[in-house]
Amino acid sequence: MRVTGPSLTPDELTIVFSRQATTFPADRNYDLYIATRMSANEPFGAPIAIVAANSQNTDANVQIASDGMTIYFDADGPQVFYATRGSVNDEFGPAYVLPDLYTEGINATPFVTADAEEIWFSAMRPPNPANWDVYRATSTGSGYGNVVPEASLSSASYDQLPVLSADELTIYLASGRPGGMGQNDIWRSTRSATTESFPPPTLVPDLSSPGDDVPGWLSPDGCRFYFASTRDGLLNLYVAARAP
Repeated sequence: MRVTGPSLTPDELTIVFSRQATTFPADRNYDLYIATRMSANEPFGAPIAIVAANSQNTDANVQIASDGMTIYFDADGPQVFYATRGSVNDEFGPAYVLPDLYTEGINATPFVTADAEEIWFSAMRPPNPANWDVYRATSTGSGYGNVVPEASLSSASYDQLPVLSADELTIYLASGRPGGMGQNDIWRSTRSATTESFPPPTLVPDLSSPGDDVPGWLSPDGCRFYFASTRDGLLNLYVAARAP
């Protein structure tokens, strides 16, 4: 079984992720799941499928909003979808495509900032329809528009899964660019103000391996990084910690 795409609420008591269907029939790949715990020091309880949002296609690269009320993910093409719930005790409802990002190209791996003012994602769209690059869009009040390519973060290789810190001054992404340790590795870029562009990223050796390594979520204090990796053979979830 393969598991990927971890994203948590700021208190680290709720996690969402995507997992390969147990029976893996030909018409089904990954589904979305949610799990909770009473304390950040405890293991998560048994995961529960987010049934109403799952489809017969791959549903993956899920992110949960800071308030725990909305999830964003990619599916069906893929394009970016979202699903909401009425309270943190409710189940998520059906998924809807995020219309302002919809294009004839491919849009995936969404990450909405903590203040919900921006969505960062990866896409294969003109002028590079055959290559995954990083993009950003700003809130319109009813969705996200004004899509801007983040050229300094992109390369001629695979560049996906942008994950920002709570203060939006650090970004992590998965990239297959030269200089890595294996397949896709975890790269990082920092800036001194949100009004500035990110400079080209550098490899994070402590989070990368000869396998496939992809970002998931960074805790608000920047001390715990959740990600997925094939370093032990299968795609599983990991957490790395550092001192404050």
